[in-house]
Amino acid sequence: MERALVLPEHVVQIHTAYDLRFDDVGTTVHQVLLGFEVGVPGGLQLGLSLVQRVTPNLGFDRLAVRAAYLAHDQIAVRVDGGVYDTKIYGQTPGFSGGMGVSLRIPLISDLIVLTSGRFTGLPPIGPRFSPWPSFSFADDLITVDVNALGLTGSVGVPIGVLVQLAPGVAAGLRVGYRHTFGAYATADYVPVGVDLLASGAIDVIVSAEMPRKLQSAAAVYEGRVLLQARY
Repeated sequence: MERALVLPEHVVQIHTAYDLRFDDVGTTVHQVLLGFEVGVPGGLQLGLSLVQRVTPNLGFDRLAVRAAYLAHDQIAVRVDGGVYDTKIYGQTPGFSGGMGVSLRIPLISDLIVLTSGRFTGLPPIGPRFSPWPSFSFADDLITVDVNALGLTGSVGVPIGVLVQLAPGVAAGLRVGYRHTFGAYATADYVPVGVDLLASGAIDVIVSAEMPRKLQSAAAVYEGRVLLQARY
C-alpha cells in the first residue's frame, strides 16, 4: 500500500505468473506469464509482458507493451497494447489496445484505499473475441480490438478497495461494469475479483476472478499466482 503507483527511476521489476481459466462446459486454459517494468525519467514506467499458452495448443498467446505516467501521487495514466495469436480459434493474429488509470485514494489512512481494478501485477490485455473477454481488459477504461473478424470496442468502470491486513499483507476486492460493442454481439459484464498480496524481497499475489456476463448463465473462473521482485 505504501508503494508508489509508478516505479522510481532506474528501478526494474520482473514478474512471472501461472494462470488457470476454466468454465462450466469443461474448457480449461493454462498459461504462463513473463514480464518486466522499468522506471524512467519524467515519472514514466515502461513494461513488456509475454504470455505463453500451455494448453490447449502449446504456443505463443500474446505480447503486450505498457506505459504509465504518474499524473498525481494518487493517479497514474496507463496506455497498453499488443498482439495476440488467434490460431487457437482458427483465425489470424490480432491487435488489442486500451487506456486506463491506476488509482490509490486513501479512505482510511494506512488501512483502506480505493483503487481502479488490480493494484499491481497487471496481465497483458488479450483477445477480445473470446466469449469471456472481460478477463483481459477489466482494468482499462476503454479498449479496442482488431482482427480478421472485425473491430470491437468496450468501455468500462473498474473499481476496487485494498485493505492492509498486517505489515506486508493486504487483500483486495475488485468489481466494476463493462459494455462491449462492435463486430461481436453486444454484451455487458460485471467482473468480480479478489486478491491476496504479500510484499517482501519477492512479492506474492494470488488472484481469483469471474467476469459475470449478464447475457449468459454460464460460469467462467480464473485463478492466478504471480511472483514479482524489484531491483
